[in-house]
Amino acid sequence: MHQRLRRHGITPEPGRQTALLTLAADLPAPIVADLLGIKVDTALRWADHTAPEWASYLNARSSTPTPD
Repeated sequence: MHQRLRRHGITPEPGRQTALLTLAADLPAPIVADLLGIKVDTALRWADHTAPEWASYLNARSSTPTPD
């Protein structure tokens, strides 16, 4: 299927990567690992990529003075 798509100028990689990361964001890592036949560590790394970076948000918020 991959080769057939590429013959028509369609590159499936970006969509595949997006789908896998979305799955990792929506399901617990052990379930993703079991469904896809990958290691739990790999699923955890994918989940880390999808997690929001809250530290910088909290830092910016705490340094902004609040109005009285």
